Amino acid sequence: MSLQRSARATTAPTEWIRSARQGDQRHMKWARTLTVCVAPLAAVMAWAQVFKPLLGIPFGAPLKLTQCPFNTDQAREPCWIGAPTFYKSNGSTSGSVHLPDADRRPEWAAYALFDLTLDRAGKVQELRVHTFRQSRKQIADSVSLRFGSPITNELTRIGAGWARWKSSEGTVEMNCSGECWTTFRTPAAQAERDAELAERARKEAARPTAP
Repeated sequence: MSLQRSARATTAPTEWIRSARQGDQRHMKWARTLTVCVAPLAAVMAWAQVFKPLLGIPFGAPLKLTQCPFNTDQAREPCWIGAPTFYKSNGSTSGSVHLPDADRRPEWAAYALFDLTLDRAGKVQELRVHTFRQSRKQIADSVSLRFGSPITNELTRIGAGWARWKSSEGTVEMNCSGECWTTFRTPAAQAERDAELAERARKEAARPTAP
């Protein structure tokens, strides 16, 4: 009996070690499988968040633009109308653009005029839409479907009217006086604008009031 106990005592640690090693191998295989499954899902989620289009433009994402052909109806991709302006102060580029596929935009933006601003990395930071004769309510209702209820709404005023939206995607400002200008900005672009306005206000406050 003592010999049998001794044999079992000798082989037991070896069996435990083998079992533990097999368990580790199964765990590592499961971890590798989980990584393979989760990584593509995370990449897809990140792509969907970054490249969510705004009126056909990848808002907040890189966009490569070339000069439009003489006949813009021949353009199949967004393109610059004329030469854009480059700003050395912050490395941004801004100008008028042609957006194809009017049928894929809301009616109010189908045949509008568009201005676009890219940052130094070529990412879309601001899209400005100039519309004519479209209903203020129609535009505001369309914007609210994506950016939520406006935080400011003075569009029912006679004459000039304005509204403002803010969400995790960015900020929208709408100003109307006969025609309407609706500007979409990313959070980064809005933060930069707010800083510029604050600096301007500081300088104005420091001006002397008396001649």
